[in-house]
Amino acid sequence: MRTVEALLRFSLDAAHADDRARHTAALAAAVGELADDTVLERLAALTATRLPDHEAAALMAGLAATARHLRTAPATDADPVKVRAVGKLLRTIRVVTALLLDHEARNYSPYLVEIVFDDLDEVRLDDPAAGLGPYLARTVLDIAAADAAARVALAERTEFTARLTGPNAASVAAGARLADRLLAAHRDHTAPAAAGDVAAAGEYASWWQQMVDLAARLPRTAPAPEAARALETAVRTCPPEHRDTLHAAPGRCPGLPGPRAVSPAGRRDGGAG
Repeated sequence: MRTVEALLRFSLDAAHADDRARHTAALAAAVGELADDTVLERLAALTATRLPDHEAAALMAGLAATARHLRTAPATDADPVKVRAVGKLLRTIRVVTALLLDHEARNYSPYLVEIVFDDLDEVRLDDPAAGLGPYLARTVLDIAAADAAARVALAERTEFTARLTGPNAASVAAGARLADRLLAAHRDHTAPAAAGDVAAAGEYASWWQQMVDLAARLPRTAPAPEAARALETAVRTCPPEHRDTLHAAPGRCPGLPGPRAVSPAGRRDGGAG
């Protein structure tokens, strides 16, 4: 797992270094400081040191697939040692992907987060145009979806939001914006059914309270597409005790797009839109 994390972290850093070098080389060439063939040589050297994006995406997809497999594999072995080992591996996958996403988010301002991380429901891990940051966000969402399908508690499967911190005010704001979008995307596809027992009642109440808190943080104008869909879904399905609060949420605007179903790979399955 450490090797996978190191490879992905290097890939993320190398991609940004590559972008900066391309920009610098283009400026140098424009003012005549570098010949065109020199620029091409330098860019080729940079690209040669990077893990190709499709290979990095394959690593991320492998992490999500491992989480899904471990969550859905038949529980035929009751050996407590193996059960603990599986739990530890799942937590490690969850933590590693969240830390990598925090590392990536530090490269952006809150404004750029909205541009680079477009509609997360549209991201597929086999889409070469998406980029490593969106790939990573999709991986985090796929792992959270596997947790939800296995009835993992909401607080545990969304703990990635606490790791999107950053070293300065700009990256903290960018991380918070991205965390809210991930929460919204996850909630839009994991809305709870009515509570049927004491344990479910606690999870049901927790889900709706966190949805109310999220709604209060949404921007007043042009919320991100995931946030808009999650809030519209919540407004239509919320219990009476939260209805007034959600309808008054600052991020809710008339005419926002409705919810759309998404497969684990991030593809649209249909629905309104």
